[in-house]
Amino acid sequence: MSLKHVVILRAGPQWQAGQPLRSQRFHVEHLAHWAKWLNKGLLLDGGHFMDHSGGLMICAEGVTEEDAMEFASKDPAVKNGVLIAYVKPWYQTVTSLVAAPSARPRDPDRF
Repeated sequence: MSLKHVVILRAGPQWQAGQPLRSQRFHVEHLAHWAKWLNKGLLLDGGHFMDHSGGLMICAEGVTEEDAMEFASKDPAVKNGVLIAYVKPWYQTVTSLVAAPSARPRDPDRF
């Protein structure tokens, strides 16, 4: 089990309603920005929500909340109001439990 940070991205004031992320302004720049962290191993995964309301990025273990927010705030889509970013700590449990069945809690309601 490990603590990570998740960057939640939601539609900002400049989001074009009814349009998917790929049609929003600064989409290409947004992807290029996050590719920097992906290439450095600081980003594990990311993607958009199917209801076109935004998306999320899962930061690698060791990335602090402050680092995640600072990087997210430099996203061109965030800087230009297409997206709004906020960071939440996320305690990854399921992958760890599947990988190490002996680590499963005895109480199934513990989650």
